[in-house]
Amino acid sequence: MIWASFAAVLGLALASIILASIEASYYLIRRRRLGHLAPENPRADLANRYLDDPATLLMPIHMGTYMCHVVMTALITAALLDHLDRWALAVALGVMILYLLIFRLTLPYALVRRDPERALLFLLPAFHLYARLLSPLVVVLKRRADPDAAEEDEAPTAAPEVPPPPALDENEARLEDSLMRFSELLVRDVMTPRPDVVAIESTASVEDLRRVMRETKFSRLPVFRDNLDEVVGVITVHDLTDHQGDGADSLQPLMRPPLLVPDTKKAADLLKEFQSKRTTFAIAIDEYGGTSGVVSVEDIVEELVGEIKDEYDVEAEPIVAEADGAFVVAGKVSLDRLEQTLEAPLANGADVGTVGGLVTTLFGRIPRTGERIDHKGFTLEVMAAERKRVNRVRIRRRPEQEPA
Repeated sequence: MIWASFAAVLGLALASIILASIEASYYLIRRRRLGHLAPENPRADLANRYLDDPATLLMPIHMGTYMCHVVMTALITAALLDHLDRWALAVALGVMILYLLIFRLTLPYALVRRDPERALLFLLPAFHLYARLLSPLVVVLKRRADPDAAEEDEAPTAAPEVPPPPALDENEARLEDSLMRFSELLVRDVMTPRPDVVAIESTASVEDLRRVMRETKFSRLPVFRDNLDEVVGVITVHDLTDHQGDGADSLQPLMRPPLLVPDTKKAADLLKEFQSKRTTFAIAIDEYGGTSGVVSVEDIVEELVGEIKDEYDVEAEPIVAEADGAFVVAGKVSLDRLEQTLEAPLANGADVGTVGGLVTTLFGRIPRTGERIDHKGFTLEVMAAERKRVNRVRIRRRPEQEPA
């Protein structure tokens, strides 16, 4: 008898954890990540329906978990009653409290937090059958909880409004999505790559520095010895304006020690380091000790709120939406950011981080201006390219083929 009760308790605990995992996926999920899955995965359409009406998802989950916990407590009490007499209920409550704290509250999040979208899509079909059985009760509870909403549900509704293009989403939605992605962002995802770095040699004079800063409008410049892999300092425009000497003076007195960080460091951790060390600029180093780029606090903040331009920024927007629905994208834009804008996966398993890197990988060489290639339902047209890299690409969604 006790073994049958033990097996039943384990089964109910497993059901409770599965329901809790679906709930955890719901709270962790990014809705925008499901938009592009719908054409490829029919389960995504089902998931979006539940996300549109959270009560139909959460009410069956809560009813199921509450029932599981009540029955588990009763079974444990009954199994221990002959052995512990009046202490059986107290022990059963203690066991349930430990179960809830150790397993029910923490294990589901640990299981699904790395990929909540996949977890939800995997668990949803079985849950859907269970939720359909409870749907009459859910309708009654929803009507009692919010009679006005129930009347609106029964009233005829107009045709659903077509959602706006991803690039025109509200700022709040963008910020929320950026925050969720920010925790996994690396320095190499936000830095200015080495080919775009403007630096000055340590043997240059103050007048040379003044000329470079006047031409580039940059407020900070790395100082290197021999080559860019030997960065020996950083000079800011404030150091230059405070200089009272002659234009032929050396840069040595103006230099500050550089902050060197690995390009695999989390951007969020670097932001904390910037705060603690009261600096805003760092040199990113690759695994071989060479300079892979430079990163500023502005680069990190832009990942959260979008491009921040001042009066000296003359570069074109990194992603420009055209009237016909195409996008013109700078080659240095991160592939993750483009996928977020298009709501479509483009990487295809390729180990690349930028749009230019993806195009180069697809062609297997550096393409020429005007060349095109089809990929994942899109046509990628090279608009500008140099001898060693792609600078600008137009991306247009291909029209769907009409079924014969």
